[in-house]
Amino acid sequence: MTMRGVMLTLCLMLLAGPLALLVGASEASAKVSRVAIATKVSGTVSVLKSGGAKAFKAFKNMTLNEGDVIRTGKDGSIVLELASDVADQDSVTIGANSEVSFTKLKDEKGTKAKLTVWAGSLWVKVKSVSNADDRFEVETPTSIMGVRGTHFLVNVNPATGVTQVYLAAGVIESTTAKKMWNVGKTEQLDGQIFIYPTQQITQLAESDGVQSITSIVDIESLVAESSPEVIAALIANAASIYEEQQQMIEKWKKELGQPDGLEGYSITDPGELERFKHNMESFVSMIAQQALQQKKIEQADLQKLVEQANKEAGRVIVDLTAPAEMIQSEKDKLAQELKQKLIEKAKEEQNRKQQELIEKQKSIADDLLKKLQDKKQQLSELNQASYNKDYDPDKSDTSENSGSSSNGGSVQPTVSLAFANSYTDNRVALGQTIPLNVNFTDFTSKPVYGYQLELQYNANVAAFDSALYATEAYTSIRKLSPFKIEPEGEIVNDALGVDQIKTINSGSATGTLVYSAVLVQSGTAVNVANNSIVLRVPFQATEAGTAVFSIKSLKVFDKDGNTITTIAGNSLSLEIYLPRV
Repeated sequence: MTMRGVMLTLCLMLLAGPLALLVGASEASAKVSRVAIATKVSGTVSVLKSGGAKAFKAFKNMTLNEGDVIRTGKDGSIVLELASDVADQDSVTIGANSEVSFTKLKDEKGTKAKLTVWAGSLWVKVKSVSNADDRFEVETPTSIMGVRGTHFLVNVNPATGVTQVYLAAGVIESTTAKKMWNVGKTEQLDGQIFIYPTQQITQLAESDGVQSITSIVDIESLVAESSPEVIAALIANAASIYEEQQQMIEKWKKELGQPDGLEGYSITDPGELERFKHNMESFVSMIAQQALQQKKIEQADLQKLVEQANKEAGRVIVDLTAPAEMIQSEKDKLAQELKQKLIEKAKEEQNRKQQELIEKQKSIADDLLKKLQDKKQQLSELNQASYNKDYDPDKSDTSENSGSSSNGGSVQPTVSLAFANSYTDNRVALGQTIPLNVNFTDFTSKPVYGYQLELQYNANVAAFDSALYATEAYTSIRKLSPFKIEPEGEIVNDALGVDQIKTINSGSATGTLVYSAVLVQSGTAVNVANNSIVLRVPFQATEAGTAVFSIKSLKVFDKDGNTITTIAGNSLSLEIYLPRV
């Protein structure tokens, strides 16, 4: 689907959202539909619509539907409100470096919403689950969290495979179709686990099931692994959390000592109830204090959140000054140790896999280098006679940045960039492809046996599209160029050389693309007399702004690997704009 088609579809969805609510209100027996509306968008947030091919930048008041995927960058966050004709508004705050999809937003009866979290952190407030037909679920890589009138936080670490869910109020039911194990896998657990306020569940997905441990919330870990926006959302909901906690405390008081207590949890003595009460009522204060200590939120901003929460509650429920900590039983302390053991195990496994990957990449690089060196040596030996005949160093200017044409006139070799597409007013829409041609001119004074190109670009607004680069539309350019490159994984009968491409971006705003090509066949070296396209590279317009592309340097090598020419090229720029909806 084109960007224009995506935006047209989005317009129709925006129009359809409110209409769906009106229809649902008038037909009580009809299928219930929820819509998710973005009420706040900050930083880098993209949305891939269901069935769409390209993501686009999220914006305030946009509507999201089933099958849509949200991705946030390192500075991104988005707040969503979920509403239906039979439900109060629920909200979801998605933090930085997250990927969340809407798996389900409707059902035949009741209200069913299901989010799938692949990575990152999010805060969820659910008030609409009021009967057995209502369902709100969050699926993680380890299990499905069924929630019941709940305030909770989810952290998914895609690198380690660890999922942690922290509960502030309400009840969560964690279920999985996989085998559920204790830490260490010495005992298989029930596939259904309930989590209660101030508890957390920590899970690690493995090939033979899920290791799981329920413990008291580790406040320091919760704050450290959550984005500032998620923590702020939690504190902002302190009054609602406190209200729901008090309702649960009253129920536990009435059911004290009963074998089948609240949601299957039985509190047997008043001391245990008092411990729960203290931990619940201190929960948000501890998080706020830890957020200040870890400098997750500026003190002035945090103070405003606390004052507003206390105002809504009509009393002081969040205190930044009074000392507060979790009261733990011996069972709680043991569970904390097991939780930490599980996390450390996951980190060790991650480090092992990373080291294996580094070693594999190094082995591949060493092997490629050796192959190129072997080919260059073979080429040198096979072409020595031809080279001595055609190229006499005493008769040529060997200094860099110089050249002469075959007819004796002085010619300066050039390399230049050109857009493969034409753009109106030098502008391109967000999400579109920007194909760049690299052109060589007048490389006739010296035979070319290889070259290395460095192309710089704005990494904050454009990104190299490696998947598109591997398609025939782009490999054909290299195969038909004067260098007749044989792309990786292909066999080209008349190929003269091989190539390699990589991008370098160490977190800075400037990215560098490095392209290298080496001739591996015997015979006459390449001479490029005309304005020839030797390479085409695709970039994606990822953010609104000015995209600048420039050739930092081109180094051309002779048969012995010596640099015979080093030159710079031109720069091009495009304005990337967000299409109007």
